[in-house]
Amino acid sequence: MSDKIAKRMIVDCLKIQVTPVTYKWLAGQVGIDPRKCRELVAEIVTDGECPIISSSDQINGGYFIARTPKDAEIAVQEGTARIANLQRRMTGLKQAVSVWFGQEKMFSDAKEKPSENGRQYLEQMKILLDSKKG
Repeated sequence: MSDKIAKRMIVDCLKIQVTPVTYKWLAGQVGIDPRKCRELVAEIVTDGECPIISSSDQINGGYFIARTPKDAEIAVQEGTARIANLQRRMTGLKQAVSVWFGQEKMFSDAKEKPSENGRQYLEQMKILLDSKKG
């Protein structure tokens, strides 16, 4: 099945659903691999084809189509919170890695070329991983 047909089926399935559905359920309905389903849903949203919302709510979580502006507003707020949490996690990870390897300025701005510290870090990580294998 082509991606175009699978995307159309995903949107059609979501249009008739009243409650959020999991990507596994959606993949089963469309007849595709769950990983492929997640990828296609991301493409649909990224390409602006349909306002599919992904909620991580423990009870009412899953994929659904925004039916009202309020649905979309909630989704944007949740997405913004996810991004902020991920940013805090990455900041903490960078700090922990810098402390772990004893290098204060290990990470440079993403627009810059990899620093010598970055190359050293990668080499150290390779050595560490190789030592764990043996």
